[in-house]
Amino acid sequence: MLKRTSLSFLALAATAIVFVSCSGEDGEPTVSTPGVETTSTVGPEASTTIATAEPAPTSTPPRDVSATVAPAVPALREATPEPEFRGYALDLAEGDFWEYRWTYLDTSCAQGSGCSSDEDDGVFQVTLGNRREIAGVPVYELVVTGKPAVRTTGETRDFAPRWRYLGVDGDRLVVSNGSSLTTLFDGEIGSWPGSGFFTDRFDEDDLIVANSGSLTDSFEIADWPGVNQGPWEFVGRAGSERACETFEGSLICPSEESFSFAENEYYRPQVGPVAYRFQNNFSFSGGGFSSSYSTKELVALVASSLRGDAVPSATVPTATPVHPTPTPPPTATPSITSPDLSSVPAVFGPVDGSLLLDPGSNQIPDFSSGLSLVEAVVQVEFTNPDISGGRWSEGITFRQSEEETFHAIYITGDGRWGHFARAGSVSTEADLDSGTATFDRNPGGTNTLLLVFGLTEGQLFVNGDFVANLDLGMSGVEAPGDIRVMTGVFPTDLLDGTEVAYSGFAVWPVE
Repeated sequence: MLKRTSLSFLALAATAIVFVSCSGEDGEPTVSTPGVETTSTVGPEASTTIATAEPAPTSTPPRDVSATVAPAVPALREATPEPEFRGYALDLAEGDFWEYRWTYLDTSCAQGSGCSSDEDDGVFQVTLGNRREIAGVPVYELVVTGKPAVRTTGETRDFAPRWRYLGVDGDRLVVSNGSSLTTLFDGEIGSWPGSGFFTDRFDEDDLIVANSGSLTDSFEIADWPGVNQGPWEFVGRAGSERACETFEGSLICPSEESFSFAENEYYRPQVGPVAYRFQNNFSFSGGGFSSSYSTKELVALVASSLRGDAVPSATVPTATPVHPTPTPPPTATPSITSPDLSSVPAVFGPVDGSLLLDPGSNQIPDFSSGLSLVEAVVQVEFTNPDISGGRWSEGITFRQSEEETFHAIYITGDGRWGHFARAGSVSTEADLDSGTATFDRNPGGTNTLLLVFGLTEGQLFVNGDFVANLDLGMSGVEAPGDIRVMTGVFPTDLLDGTEVAYSGFAVWPVE
């Protein structure tokens, strides 16, 4: 059986330090108010203003008693206060989209060994799907396509929003995962508990405060094709620490460790989420040895229907940005249909069975076909377990030549699908693609997964509908291997002893 791994996350060992700093070209000082648990970043585009005392009022001149006294009038109704930030009462509709480009760079250096780095980039789209109401507010399902996730060894960073729905409530952008609303950006008062569109690193118990700024040509994403300069609001956090003390005029650093981090999300009136930046640095020097680590993540909006752009191209950016040329009229894309298997004999199955979500096991429940193929067509129908909160997953592994060498595709109870692979160990796991799809998530509902995989690419269908093309070119996972059905893939899945039924598990050759 496959080993279940914990979800990866970035642990930042930041202490509660109140400071205002400005470090580097894109450094963004942080302002904190004692006694108020807030996190607010003031970007390089905005200047810090120190409030000054109001001048004392002058004495009122004596009233002219000879003037005619106007009759008393009723008190005017108190005016509705203006929103702190205008332009966030967006007029959303099904089909609206945002297209984002992103880059990721992780670098490590060690004395005597030099430096190494992992980097990746991609483009993904967030499109508004079906409309519904949650807590009386109209919201739209978020459909993610393209490549939102980092594909480097051991990294599972995903920039796609973790929310299923997006809507507008007055001057607030709100998001939801199905039952209640969470504030994403509050234009009315400008502050709210941490949420995040591209990130889940903001603490939900901390207050974040929006500040006004402007994207200029000095910002590192400003020359990306499709990125528009101009005003924006931003929220975020930052911190740093160095274990040093000044003694008799000399700086002494016993542990010789230091770190710093900064993270911001950016929003634009009439558009919504437009950018994200994360920077993390750590260094160590002591005992004749030094090392350093840094991570940088950048996301920027390159097209959106809300700013009048045409249907997005969904192309992966080149390494060197070029200035955009006029976009030709889009051509019709031929629809992709699932293969007709009615007249093709299966080499395995169909087989029915069930998989036990054993709470005492750290293995992923699966059932093997016993085959060893490098390409095939696979189909299976799963019956959703009756598990609260939709905390379940169902899928197929293929090319499993060793216990921890395989590709896998899956769907989850929160409406997502994904594709990941391992090349010999759990530490080599790479998230190759993911997104949202429409399928039955109700307890007892059924979903049919159909997978076509060849030597370098594949296709995933759910309930007969095309979901995604799959890139199968990951090194170390090219050999023929077993095909299995599985459930309970993630640590967040609820393992309560429920049995997940499957039926019609069958495999056909690729013609």
